[in-house]
Parts: sequence; C-alpha cells; structure tokens
Amino acid sequence: MTNTNALIGRKSEETFRDVILENPEIIKEIIASFGKRILKSTKVKHIFLEGEHKEKSDVFIRATEGNNFGVNIKSFKGRGFNQVTRMSINKFVRQFSFPAEFENILVKLTLNKASNRLIKWIPENKSEYIIKVVKPKAYEIISNGLIGTDHPKLFVLIEYCNKEIRIYKMEDVLAFIKNNIDVSITKKGVISLHSCFTIQKKGGNGKKVKYLKTDIRHGGNNIQLKMKSKLFMDETTDLVLKTLKY
Repeated sequence: MTNTNALIGRKSEETFRDVILENPEIIKEIIASFGKRILKSTKVKHIFLEGEHKEKSDVFIRATEGNNFGVNIKSFKGRGFNQVTRMSINKFVRQFSFPAEFENILVKLTLNKASNRLIKWIPENKSEYIIKVVKPKAYEIISNGLIGTDHPKLFVLIEYCNKEIRIYKMEDVLAFIKNNIDVSITKKGVISLHSCFTIQKKGGNGKKVKYLKTDIRHGGNNIQLKMKSKLFMDETTDLVLKTLKY
C-alpha cells in the first residue's frame, strides 16, 4: 500500500469511528440485527483502528455485554474501483489449491502482459481454460478477500462525494455474492468473478522495485482482487443495515 493509500484508508477508518461515537444508538441497532438482547445500558466501550495490522478488520468496535464487531471498510469517490486484496501468483495458486498447469499458464500470460501492456492479460485462446479452473473457486476467492482469517462481522462502504456511509452485515454481503457468481473473461482480458468483483494483473512501474518488470517477482506482476464499489452499493440497497450521513 502506498503512503497515499494508507492515508486515505486511515481517514476512512477515522470517519467511521467518529460517526459511531457521535451516534451511540447505532450500536444498539447493529447488535439487534444479530438477534442479541439489547439493554438500556448498552454502549460502545472502545473503537480501535486496526487497518495497519493487515487484517480484514479496519476497525474493531468493543461494546458492552461482550458485543464486539470487526469492520471491513471500503471508501471511494466516483465509480470506485477498490483493491480488496493482492498477492503473488504463487501465493494465489497455493492458497486456493489451483493446479500447477494453471500457475504455469498464468505466469506466462502475466509476463507476456508485462512485456506488452497493449495486449490482453487473458487472451481468447486461454479464456475457456481459465474460466473452467477459476469458477469453482470464485466465491472462496472473494470471501477470503473480504473476511480473511479474522472474519469481520460488518462491511462498510463510504462514498466521499455524497458523504454517505452504508453499514452491512458481512453475512448478508457474502450471501449476495455467493448467489450471484458469474465467471467470465471481459473484453479487456480481465477475469470477472461477479458483476462487482474482478481479478487482474496489478501493473504499475514499480520504480523502487529491484526486479525487472518482466520478472515474475516484480510487484506489478502480482494479481489483484478488485471491487466496483459504487456498482455494489447500487445493487445492494435492500441489504443495507444502516445508512448514515456525515
């Protein structure tokens, strides 16, 4: 993550924290949505900014009666195209148990793209194979990108232009995604897993990277899971737990 992205991420965490602290009744609505008992004394005890720990919970809310919630936050302007996660191809293959043939093909296509940015990452003659291999893992790839190993219970979108915060239960977000998996290769040669989620070669010139751009170890040859945040917001209006203005 660049320093600029880190600052943007921290700003979104602080924005969400401040809104929750200014509207303490929100925590009761969140707790109630999980079917838990609400007491008059229920309140937020602490809110921790967790983003720098590289977990999926950017913020952790600790409330009374043992009600604790990790929160994954994505903030955006305009249409939004947020990175959900990134990793090397080798790690991607190992994490989701893809076959060696898939890794060899993906490495070759990635280095081809690194040599010529004008060509498609996934060409037509490899599309059928890539779709066949990725489709059974598509939901797992997206869900892992959103919940990782710490499994935040809440998902939050912050739209800066409209100064709007939408809070979702993560379980509702994952159910929506699971029911709408649709794997294809786009016209630009990107792997689409869902209307709102794609996998693509990271790119970037990597000026501070010691490897050549045609070396698979170069950071620009990592792959990214990306999210079309505004489109997701538009498609999930009926899932929103709470909408806030700030």
